Amino acid sequence: GVLLAYKGNDSSVMIPENVRHIGPGAFAHNSNLERVVIPGTVSDIGEEAFSDCPKLRELILDEGIRQIDDRAFKNSDLAVVNIPASVEGIGLSAFDNGGKLRTVIVNGESIPDVTNNGSATRLSAKNLRTRAFEGAKNAIISNKADLDSGTLFDPGHYGFAGEVYTIGSEDDKTLVLERALTPPDGAGNVVIDQRVDIAGDTYTLDHVKSDAFDNY
Repeated sequence: GVLLAYKGNDSSVMIPENVRHIGPGAFAHNSNLERVVIPGTVSDIGEEAFSDCPKLRELILDEGIRQIDDRAFKNSDLAVVNIPASVEGIGLSAFDNGGKLRTVIVNGESIPDVTNNGSATRLSAKNLRTRAFEGAKNAIISNKADLDSGTLFDPGHYGFAGEVYTIGSEDDKTLVLERALTPPDGAGNVVIDQRVDIAGDTYTLDHVKSDAFDNY
């Protein structure tokens, strides 16, 4: 079925497993929502489905979700987002929350594409046409992932503009810098985080790939 609208005031919501699509704006402007669990039976999350939910700070996306549309979680309070391997596309401004989002974890060997609804090209407001993960500083991918299998980390697309890491060692909690995408500052410098918090643990940069700065 399609979940068209939610009018409740619960702080925690688990989407029923009989829902296949979450409609545009279904939870938008909900000032009570703090936690959402979306099962893998949901194939797509509609445009602005959870936009302007200022207290939303915990999001669980299960394996099976395929598409996250434009501005789906815009203006949330999320600091970390974990993207399942099943996700194929993520829309413009999907997770733009003014820089509160620090870390994106992208699972699986294939990287999602940046997508946009037809309406996005007609939007005149630039703040509605930002990167999918606008403001996020760090992305963690699988060491088996093909960085160029999707457009999320392609600097020519509006996906992500930060540092892309793989985990070098879980035991030693070290990172490998795979690709740097942060725009240079006014002096032409790029500042790389030496330490990244992942799921409550601090990981330290240990190695930089030889082609990590090829985009500059």
